[in-house]
Amino acid sequence: MNELGRRIADEFGLRTQFHPHADTHIATHEQVERFLAQTDPAVVNLCLDTGHLSYCGGDNLKLIRDHPGRIGYVHLKQVDPVVLAELAKLEIDVYAIVEQDLYPCDPDEPLPIAERTFAYLSAHGL
Repeated sequence: MNELGRRIADEFGLRTQFHPHADTHIATHEQVERFLAQTDPAVVNLCLDTGHLSYCGGDNLKLIRDHPGRIGYVHLKQVDPVVLAELAKLEIDVYAIVEQDLYPCDPDEPLPIAERTFAYLSAHGL
């Protein structure tokens, strides 16, 4: 990951965001911690997926508090307002996407969910 991160930074001026995922080789809180310890923060950041980390027994709040400089992107699922507040405390621009995994579904089904989520996040200052 460090080599890939360096090449992407050197060739394209981008920072790599690693996305841990449930049921993969980096999924649990301990595995994410080990990954962060073994990678260079100058070229490798974390795409925090709140749903996958929770599903694997991880602690989103602890990860945010322990590694605030490594959170470069966020996938929000089943959003806890406390997690939103902790992310807001970072006082940095963090790209985030709200995900609602619905496969397969009618294209009209996700729209009301997206509208409710947008209203909810807006009400929390995001």
